[in-house]
Amino acid sequence: MNEEFAVETMGLCKTYGNTEAVSQLNMQVKTGAIYGLIGPNGSGKSTTLKMLCGLVHPTNGEAKLFGRSVNDPMVRRRTGVLIEEAGLHHDLTARDNVRMKAECMGLADKRTIDSVLEITGLTNTGNKKVKHFSMGMKQRLGVALALLGNPDLLILDEPINGLDPEGIRELRELMNTLNEEGKTILLSSHILGELSKIASHYGIIRGGRMTEQISKEKLEEKCRDYFQLEVDNVDRALPVISENLKDAGLEVYDNQTLRIYGFTDSAWLIQLLVTNQVQVYSSGFHHMNLEEYFLDKMEGGARNA
Repeated sequence: MNEEFAVETMGLCKTYGNTEAVSQLNMQVKTGAIYGLIGPNGSGKSTTLKMLCGLVHPTNGEAKLFGRSVNDPMVRRRTGVLIEEAGLHHDLTARDNVRMKAECMGLADKRTIDSVLEITGLTNTGNKKVKHFSMGMKQRLGVALALLGNPDLLILDEPINGLDPEGIRELRELMNTLNEEGKTILLSSHILGELSKIASHYGIIRGGRMTEQISKEKLEEKCRDYFQLEVDNVDRALPVISENLKDAGLEVYDNQTLRIYGFTDSAWLIQLLVTNQVQVYSSGFHHMNLEEYFLDKMEGGARNA
């Protein structure tokens, strides 16, 4: 059985009435990756993850985990899930929450309970009830429940949403530790700056469709320095720049904004534009960070000149 991909979808669709929540989604999550599924609210992230977990049935298409159907009992045993809320019992302790789920799964071994509490940093919470936990502690307890059975794949929906900076740091360190131990992690998020600190691969989803899948290394190559100009007339500026900067990359960002890649002589260019009756409102050198790249893709992207 080919396990190059821990997760693979082919033409995955989900329709609610006349609304297409997910449309022809093709996604590949390599085994051993930390894959960040990125998109604005309503883009189809949660629906996609629910289909992968068997919580929602697709209208069309197919989803496989480790080369098998998501409904295969073997696949379910290899997958840990934290979708929306973890279903915690707030009047119980962390240990009692884990023990109850472990018993339901036929995993009453004390060492199993101790192990997931230790991994998630909840060993010393003692008799403290979950209702008194911070949001970060509750999220880590949710991950602890997902880790029961020692799954190979973790599917986490917005695990850092609502956390304070300390909670985000703790969860980030936990994700890195679990990945180093060999677990594949698929998580959704719209907190792009934090996701960029841990993800090895990204999928950008917009309007229920996958717009791009990209590795961290390829993404960093695309995040280049550029010179940005705001002008009064893009259509008049374009031929002037194209004729005089044949080797530079030129991109139209909107109806007043141009970006030029591989270029440094800003004073000469501004003078050239002014001479050709193009008014320059502002200009400056920028470095496209990961968040800017993602936002550009999610909003539809720029058009090349």
